[in-house]
Amino acid sequence: MDQPRQPGEDTYGTDFQIGSMPEIGLDFEQVAEEYSDISDSVRSLHKNMGGFIETIESDVVGTGIEGAEDTVESYSEFERALQQFDTEITYLMEILRGNTTPDSLEEFDDIETACDRLCFAAEQFQSDCLRLAQSFSQAGATDAAENLQTLAVNFGAINTSINESFFDNQLLTSLKAYYFPNSIVENIPEIVEALDAENLERRQNSYGMLMMAAEEKSAAVAPYADQIADNLSTASPGEQQNLLGTLNVLQSEGETLGRDVRSDALDLVDAADPSVALYASLLLAREATTAEQAQIITTRIESLLTKDIETEEWANATFVLYELAQSHPDAVEHVTPTVAEFLTVESPSVQENVIELLGEIGATEYREDIKTVRTNTTHDDVISAADTALEMLPEETEAAPNNTSREIRSDDEESIIEEIEDAFEEL
Repeated sequence: MDQPRQPGEDTYGTDFQIGSMPEIGLDFEQVAEEYSDISDSVRSLHKNMGGFIETIESDVVGTGIEGAEDTVESYSEFERALQQFDTEITYLMEILRGNTTPDSLEEFDDIETACDRLCFAAEQFQSDCLRLAQSFSQAGATDAAENLQTLAVNFGAINTSINESFFDNQLLTSLKAYYFPNSIVENIPEIVEALDAENLERRQNSYGMLMMAAEEKSAAVAPYADQIADNLSTASPGEQQNLLGTLNVLQSEGETLGRDVRSDALDLVDAADPSVALYASLLLAREATTAEQAQIITTRIESLLTKDIETEEWANATFVLYELAQSHPDAVEHVTPTVAEFLTVESPSVQENVIELLGEIGATEYREDIKTVRTNTTHDDVISAADTALEMLPEETEAAPNNTSREIRSDDEESIIEEIEDAFEEL
């Protein structure tokens, strides 16, 4: 059985921070608050319907009015479906709020079944209402017919609301992908196709799911790399993060990216959104980047480090420089003073990245600073990085005095000459 993925359990495989969850277009906790109104609205409609149905059952059923019995029966099924829907949606809200973790895919199947059943029951009741309204109209009960028609319209809204909230935007599929990423691998072609969807939420959720699928099985996503890159220029910053994140995952898994992908990424190095710029820079830092491109990346990263950005972005920026230093140390060396200042940042990720970078480029002048960090930290990753860097950075030693040479001062020249002349006279 598929084991659920725990919240915050990312499989990016690097020190590049991507947060606790890939962005899928919606804040799950916010969704939970908004969607809790769906059950409330349906229950309110159910409550208001009670007396009306009782009237039909007591005053109309048995009178020969066609459709009365079917309407009462379909409403009974709607009530049963609503009870099941309430149970499943309450559980879904707990998942969205992060209060519980699903144990299996079947739990999402149960939610989908409850939604489908309620939609079907509402649709059937709507149809029976319209048929009964027609019977009332034919019998001359115009007001009753109009009321039933209005009621039928309201029940039609139930279907629209449920489909838009759970299916059209791929919310349930996204949750499946998050907790059980292997379950969506076979749906990758459909997910890629939805990257161009008109529905914004569906499009954004597809971006997030594609990144999860890449983490699970990169080889299945790699053939779509060029198509993914084609969407970069028109995507929103949040979407660009997911698209670039997917490409970075493919790259970290050893998949080969084409020249066009690198070109599209280079255009985003100067993106206004820091996260987008960092994702694009990381992608290029790991590729066969030219010296000119390396300088462009370094300049952009240095500008981000001097701005008031999130600590997570500092960690990402320093990691990009470390990756870039593997192939272009010369491009990174001139920003060493700026980067070294981040040794004092109280973030293990930042400190680890900075220490590894200083070791990589041979910045011996910061050896003592690295030793200070190592002494004061309790984080194993930082300690390990410091030990490795200190081995790469030899201690500076002062030149030993040369005792075999005699210092000659200008005021001794005359006496020395006299000594030499006396030595010759003795011969």
